Amino acid sequence: LYTYCVGSHKEFESDPTTGKGPGVAGAILKVDTQDPEKTESYAFLPHAFVGEPTFAPKVRADVTNKSSEDKGYIVAYVLNGIDLTTDMVIFDVEGQGKLEAGPIARLPLPTFIPHALHGTFVDGLTFDF
Repeated sequence: LYTYCVGSHKEFESDPTTGKGPGVAGAILKVDTQDPEKTESYAFLPHAFVGEPTFAPKVRADVTNKSSEDKGYIVAYVLNGIDLTTDMVIFDVEGQGKLEAGPIARLPLPTFIPHALHGTFVDGLTFDF
């Protein structure tokens, strides 16, 4: 029913009170695949670039049940292109309109993560450098 992805937020007007604004790869989308009219988005400021959102189910949530599919959180990182810092953002996405309400937490990371950095994690795989 839902898919979460990065989107361009160039269609939004900048608003310093809500943190929404225009830019490339600066929005998170909650796409309702059965009813696209219910698709939600949250756009960051023009100088912010968001990484790939990851869905994390809430404790004891049965996300295989269609009525509970969005019982969880979206976790992503956001790069600030002005001061070259990166924050981890967490959204509660359970229910219509929750993504658009904005992040429930924004945590500064101790190091800068470049935009579009991808990672693959394999249990037990290590490299010697």
